[in-house]
Amino acid sequence: MTLRSARERLFQTLAFELGGLALVAPVYGFVMGASAVASVLLVAATSVVVMAWSPIHNHLFDAAEWRLSGRVASERPSRLRLVHAVSHEVSTTIVTVPVIMLVGGHGFWESLIIDIAMTLFYVAYTYVFHVAYDWWRPVRPAAAALAAVADVAPDDASHRRLRPLTEPDQPTDANLPRLAERTVPE
Repeated sequence: MTLRSARERLFQTLAFELGGLALVAPVYGFVMGASAVASVLLVAATSVVVMAWSPIHNHLFDAAEWRLSGRVASERPSRLRLVHAVSHEVSTTIVTVPVIMLVGGHGFWESLIIDIAMTLFYVAYTYVFHVAYDWWRPVRPAAAALAAVADVAPDDASHRRLRPLTEPDQPTDANLPRLAERTVPE
């Protein structure tokens, strides 16, 4: 599997959040009659809360899955991925509605509707953003694969057992596709 570097992920996250802020804040301000400053503050506050909550949710879900099934997240079946996604959105709503109430000065029901509207927007925005981002800054499979699999490659029988690479460390036209398909050991 080819991965983006931590630096690239940070850039991607910042670009995503700034793009979302630039799109959502004006719409919120227009619909709710809020000032630009109040709109940016509300969207930024919810963004920070979601960025803080997401790794906590993912860790708790992954730990529960491991404890109940002995399965790691990368082996998660599709149905459980759906449960993960729904639990993430529901739990995110639980942690962001109070922020919208506090920062935006809205009541519970109004905050819930705002949160649902933002969630629906972000589902579509996430899809479009990542398609555009992957086109704009594609992962370089050859370089990433070589960096990721330096001296080991997965055994054909299991991705958990490793064996040394049989091909040379430097890419050639013959072995480059095989190097790019390798996964990073867990």
